[in-house]
Amino acid sequence: MGHVISDETKEEIKKLAQEGLSVRDIASSVSVSYSTVYGYVRLVERINPQTGEAFRSYREYQDYRLSLMINPKTKQAFASRAEYQKFGIQRRKNKNGEAFRSCDEYHNSLVQRLTHPETGAPFRNTREYRTYLGTQRITQSPYKELSAFLSLRLKELGLTYVQLGERVGLAGSTISSYIHARSFPRSEILRKMYRVLEAPYETLDDLLAASK
Repeated sequence: MGHVISDETKEEIKKLAQEGLSVRDIASSVSVSYSTVYGYVRLVERINPQTGEAFRSYREYQDYRLSLMINPKTKQAFASRAEYQKFGIQRRKNKNGEAFRSCDEYHNSLVQRLTHPETGAPFRNTREYRTYLGTQRITQSPYKELSAFLSLRLKELGLTYVQLGERVGLAGSTISSYIHARSFPRSEILRKMYRVLEAPYETLDDLLAASK
């Protein structure tokens, strides 16, 4: 399906989809990209007219849609995704009135319009902006509290995040995203982790109350 994920994560995606969660909510819950989740949840319902079979990945679906678009300059279908993106970017102008030369230049120009709350100066580039957002998540509850709790208990029990993932039925990368405050688990997963880590908690409120 494009991005390789574990069988456990695939099952988790399937289960959450059956529970009625949106693709975006599922992606956030299991720490997998939107396009990957979309591929497992929605694309199996769509048929590629060119092959007569279900789309195998989100990329294949995008490529099919791209094949239907005509480049106004060449009067032919866009040859690649890169050509399509370049065409769209070059139609936009930077502050000097010139066309953007690349996607990176365009994205940097967007974040440079934003002010860094800690320095009072504009963000220099997308990397600095993403780093700031990550720091904000880590320093805010409940992300901060869960991150600290997981790190501490894993160390105390001599477990790795991969081992924790195996015991709760999730990919190690998903547990890692909880530890680094990139996402937050559903209450059911949270309870499983509490049990594995031998914590006397049942809910997020229990953890937050104990941390005060």
